[in-house]
Amino acid sequence: MWSGTTAGQPTAPNGSCGTSGTDAGVDWVAGITREILAGEGLDLRLATIYSSQRAADLDLDRIRPLPPAGDLDRATLESCANIVGMMGHEPIAAALTDGADVVLAGRATDTAVAAAYPLLRGMPAGPVWHAAKIVECGGQCTTNPRAGGVLATVDATGFTIEPLDPANACTPTSVAAHMLYETVDPFTMREPAGTIEVGDAVYRALDERRVRVEGSRFEPAAQHTIKLEGARITGYETERGAVYEFVLNHVVEVPSPTSLFRVYLEDNR
Repeated sequence: MWSGTTAGQPTAPNGSCGTSGTDAGVDWVAGITREILAGEGLDLRLATIYSSQRAADLDLDRIRPLPPAGDLDRATLESCANIVGMMGHEPIAAALTDGADVVLAGRATDTAVAAAYPLLRGMPAGPVWHAAKIVECGGQCTTNPRAGGVLATVDATGFTIEPLDPANACTPTSVAAHMLYETVDPFTMREPAGTIEVGDAVYRALDERRVRVEGSRFEPAAQHTIKLEGARITGYETERGAVYEFVLNHVVEVPSPTSLFRVYLEDNR
């Protein structure tokens, strides 16, 4: 959840629909969402963003490996049963700009889902991206991760974070520690548009349950890149069915942040 210094309409972005973010996953979650909207009589505009990629459309000369993956050849690319591109915040922000109330996205970074709206409202990139990283797993940044989510309030110089459960607490250590989660370097994290830099961030307890963070930066990348993920079938097991092998862990240079993604806004009002 987010609060900012600029008022705006409530929005509900969701990324990596169906867990892997394939087009089928987006359609599946969109079907569930339409049923809920109809059943509850909600007049909300739905947007879907598709991130599946066709091997034939990808230029090998613009693809480079992420460690420990090696160089990619055309045969490996074409052997994938599914390929998705991991979007940043830009396609989500585009859907919100077009008037979406609910955004269902294919494969996206966890931080992009949380960062899209406050960035769209003009909040500073450093605090927004750092806060988005901290809130990505909800209560994981609190002293009792099972007690529910958190609220991040972003302003011009930083952000404040607190648990939604009055009995729970955030501490400077619990908030800072979340930068260790799923990152190679606890002080930096790469996004499609650039790098989150928190080496100079200062974490300060405002009281027994709220933490103030200042000093976060976001360094834009010289070249926007999209991470490609893909898997191919390697065999079958009686109990599990098809067995997939993850074979694609590369980034592709793109001319624009939205060029590999398809955004559709439903006229359901």
